[in-house]
Amino acid sequence: MMKNRLIGIDYGDIRTGIALSDPDNVIAIPLEVIETNDVFGKLSEYLNKYDIQEIIVGLPLNLKGGASKQTDLVYAFIKQLKHNFSDKKVISVDERFSTKVILDNIKGNRKLQKYSKGKIDMYSAAYILQGYLDSINREC
Repeated sequence: MMKNRLIGIDYGDIRTGIALSDPDNVIAIPLEVIETNDVFGKLSEYLNKYDIQEIIVGLPLNLKGGASKQTDLVYAFIKQLKHNFSDKKVISVDERFSTKVILDNIKGNRKLQKYSKGKIDMYSAAYILQGYLDSINREC
């Protein structure tokens, strides 16, 4: 039986990264970076196209695990997601260090740096989604 695919989101003020799970929910695949003001239209397309049932959103907590100004923006985004896509499950996950890990992985690789410019957000979304997939697959 095929599982429903999941979508991962790294929400930002200007750009938002999107990632998608494979059909077996084992691997997160970077999909695209979209302008944040287009996020709900694009998400609607993806949710229908890929039959997404769960939306995984990175929650930017500070180093001590508390909320920041950006956390409040993401909470507002999550609230709007739940309102706009009430038939979907919305899950927030700690995204501390996601961008740093991605940047550290491409540092020193000029070819990857050139290719990655402007795409960090979708790689961060994939990193966030992969962490979630790993956690649910360990439970199985």
